[in-house]
Amino acid sequence: MLTALMIAFTGIIIPILVALYSRRAHRLDDAESHRKIEEATRDALSEMKVEFDRYCKEADTKLAAGSDRAFGATLHMQANQQLIDKKYGASVVSYLEAAGKYLGAGDYYNLLRVLRNIELDVLPKLTRLDFSADRIEERFVALTRALEARNTNNMFREWIDIFHTAVPAALIREPVSNETASA
Repeated sequence: MLTALMIAFTGIIIPILVALYSRRAHRLDDAESHRKIEEATRDALSEMKVEFDRYCKEADTKLAAGSDRAFGATLHMQANQQLIDKKYGASVVSYLEAAGKYLGAGDYYNLLRVLRNIELDVLPKLTRLDFSADRIEERFVALTRALEARNTNNMFREWIDIFHTAVPAALIREPVSNETASA
């Protein structure tokens, strides 16, 4: 009888125990594999999100720069027309706004063109009356500060100095009347 129990134990119960243990170990391996796959997926998704966010931020920056450049060009053309029409106060406002847009977009070529227009074509013709409207003095101060903030290698030093001297001169310049101009 002991032999029969021994055979039964060895032939039936041990294989059942081995099968149960094997199944349990397999489940643990599956659970561990599943956890590792979930973790790898989570890490990959997190990395993709970071990369996607970086890409979106870069695209937004480029889009904003393009928008600023386009708006700056529109203001630049408007200022040129106002200058032709001898509307110096309106012209300087448009030029100052265009300069700010070009500076924000990093379009230094057009920024320098606008600064030269302000220096040569508008500032000499502005009078104290022009400064009474449209916060022109504040706009000059804001642009000068923005230029100073980005004045690496003294790139804008010439115009900063010009604004520091020419704007105060224009602030006290009296308008020329038609009678005085014809005499």
